[in-house]
Parts: sequence; C-alpha cells; structure tokens
Amino acid sequence: MLGLLEADSDGNVNVSKRGEKAINFVGPGGFPNLVNSAKAVIFIGTWMANAKFDIEGGKLSIKEPGPYKFKEAVDQITFSGKRALEQGKKVFYVTNVGAFRLTERGMELFIIMPGLDIEKDIIGPCPMRIVLPEDGNVKAADESIMTGKGFKLSWP
Repeated sequence: MLGLLEADSDGNVNVSKRGEKAINFVGPGGFPNLVNSAKAVIFIGTWMANAKFDIEGGKLSIKEPGPYKFKEAVDQITFSGKRALEQGKKVFYVTNVGAFRLTERGMELFIIMPGLDIEKDIIGPCPMRIVLPEDGNVKAADESIMTGKGFKLSWP
C-alpha cells in the first residue's frame, strides 16, 4: 500500500513531482523497488486536492470540488500502469469517492461510495478516462465505511 500525488487514465502514478520548480521534485526514494517487487499494489489517495466533502446519513456528498488528482496524464511517470499489466500485477487505486482497478481496458471504477452518482460525481467531471465493469455493476461501498457502525477491516 502506497500513497500517490496523481494517477492517470493508463494507471500511471506520479509520486515524485509536485510542481514545476526544483523544490517541488521530491524524487522517488525506494518507491520503484517496492512496486517492482510487489505482485499487488494498492495506491491510496484523495480524489481531489482541497475539496470539501460531507457525510450525512451514511452518504457522501461533494460540497466544494477541487483540482483532480486523477488526470488524463500524470506530470511524471514514477509507476507505469502498462508495465504493471505486462508483469501481471494487480493494481488498485482507493480514493475517498470509490475504488478503481487497472485493467487492459483502463481504469475501472468497481466501488463507489454511497450517496455519489457515477456519472455526475465521478465520470462526467473527471479528466481521467474511466471504464465500468463489463457487466455494468459498480458496487456501493458498505455504509459502515461511512458511519463506522459495525465496520470491520478484513482481507478475504
């Protein structure tokens, strides 16, 4: 499990370039070694920078959007989605609005937080190309994630 600065339509991830000036280049550190040796990678990051979200009645809503961290193309590729697919890695991207997995078809939204509308809140406004599961079934995250009531963390 690793963080990200931004991700893109091809599953590429930038963890090392925050902006244009030299001070904003933080370098990848041991990140390439970690992702290259892993069979599965889970990236965790916020959907938008500086956005305001609200949780009410177990439902999430976006009150004030911010700049998307999921883009058409990242500013710098620190992790290659194409290479990960070639190596047979399982790659997931978990955000505060839902979860994606990298597929040959692209970034597939397979879980959405309760209260959000797939088209209005995710696909429509986001610059990243998003695909849905072939059966069209995007699961809603369990409401316990939003409320904390009965929440259990487990890995099947």
